[in-house]
Amino acid sequence: MKNSIKKLFIFLLVLSAIITSNAPSLTVNAANMPYVIHETKDSNYLASGVLYENVRKFTSKGWWNINVVRVDLTNEYAEIGGLFGQNGLSNRETVSKMVTDSKAVAGVNGDFFNYSPIAHPMGTFIDDGEVISSPIERAYALPTFYLDIANNPDISFFDRRMNITSLNSGQSVNISLINKAADMNMVTLLNKHWGFRSFGNKYNKSKDDQMVEMVVVDNIVKDIRIGKEAVSIPENGYVIAVRGDRKKPLLEHFNIGDEVKLNIGTTPNLENIKFAIGGGSIILKDGKITNSNINVKGDHPRTGIGITKDKKELIIATIDGRDISFKGVSQDIFGAILRDLGAHDAINLDGGGSTTMAIKPVDEQVVKVVNKVSDGGERKVVNGVGVFSNAPKGELSYIKVSTDDTNMFLNTSRKFTIKGYDEHHNPVEVDQSKATYTFEGIEGEINGNILKAKSS
Repeated sequence: MKNSIKKLFIFLLVLSAIITSNAPSLTVNAANMPYVIHETKDSNYLASGVLYENVRKFTSKGWWNINVVRVDLTNEYAEIGGLFGQNGLSNRETVSKMVTDSKAVAGVNGDFFNYSPIAHPMGTFIDDGEVISSPIERAYALPTFYLDIANNPDISFFDRRMNITSLNSGQSVNISLINKAADMNMVTLLNKHWGFRSFGNKYNKSKDDQMVEMVVVDNIVKDIRIGKEAVSIPENGYVIAVRGDRKKPLLEHFNIGDEVKLNIGTTPNLENIKFAIGGGSIILKDGKITNSNINVKGDHPRTGIGITKDKKELIIATIDGRDISFKGVSQDIFGAILRDLGAHDAINLDGGGSTTMAIKPVDEQVVKVVNKVSDGGERKVVNGVGVFSNAPKGELSYIKVSTDDTNMFLNTSRKFTIKGYDEHHNPVEVDQSKATYTFEGIEGEINGNILKAKSS
């Protein structure tokens, strides 16, 4: 037996070497992909146009655990939207909690984020046409995945135009950041999506460098605060915060009681954007492996979004890593995996300990995390990508038969149940008493929904 196993292992190694030596060597696309020895795939619909898949592969480099949510962008009932905590971007939350609170059917972690001095997303975050967190300056831009109002997906680099004007003085001040704490020496707008409180003077390094915060409610300057504690962010307004040299124009051109006008625009055009989220790098462009920005070297857990060539399907995927069973993959290999799943273009989102996918199966009440998070528990993140369904309830379309155990011994029994679903994969209540079961291929007897086996 040991000799047979040894011969099989040697055969697999030789076969792997032959395949590798014959593969193209000009790109990473095929040459660096390990040989797949064994593969399984399970799939279930989460909603109309939303398919969940778990793919397990045993490769020449070890096990891969890949979780995928496929979203049919032509389906009128499937939607993509942003996820963030109910207490705002500055208060991180787990993916499963965000999926639960938003009543999504699935979700993954989103953008890379900074912890210091307050957690905030690094890149773009737009939801339902509103800038939740601004794109960063073009010179330092990171790529953004976005959907336009016609549900066309793309990956691009965003630019922005943001300013506030006093209609009394006629003077304007450029805004650098929206709902970020990246640099408090830059003019920053904080609104209800940031959280409950502004920065205040807490993070100032010297007594001479006082934070200026201008409170605007219903487009009227209600207060201008210098070197004071944090203030409540108005529900129907915002706070403009800045310190350092850039506070001077704000103090010179704006006064309490002024009427102001806020101008926010992006390229691509904000008016045409339904959803957008920043990422670390374009990892697949026109079917070719690439790297545009951030590349965390080594094998790690990864999260990403792929777009099919016809732009009709999104492929949202995670792969596990930093685990005894699952080591993770490089960014290049992750791009190749997304391509194998059907993507033509792809972007990587935050990975490592942030990598999380949570789903809500149609016949279950509780959201569950389906990947093996590497921190041992979910890491709280600043935002995520949510998948939603607004499909109406319909009539019974199909059923699934399940059992309490898929294995049984001679002269033991198993109970069967059925679950019903409509055409949109919503659960439909089924009268179990009206189901009639039959069996073939073995000797046995069935009583109602209980089968007793009398032969092997």
